[in-house]
Amino acid sequence: MTERDSETRGLVAGRAVLVTGAASGIGRAAAELLAREGAAVLVCDANGEGADAVAASIRDDGGKAEAMEMDVTRPTDVESAVE
Repeated sequence: MTERDSETRGLVAGRAVLVTGAASGIGRAAAELLAREGAAVLVCDANGEGADAVAASIRDDGGKAEAMEMDVTRPTDVESAVE
């Protein structure tokens, strides 16, 4: 563990976070990392099935996660996610 890791560990514990593009790639990695650090993650992606799979994987690993199909180019989708 680096010095920076020890300084940031726990900063998201107990917080709710929303991750877009979380069905794959960097978004998925971010969602998984945030969940391991104790955040409750809202896994958002235009690919609803992919978001569901990532959220289920996080829960299977003991984390807290929910999925939401969301297209960040549609303001109504974004508004629904943050309500």
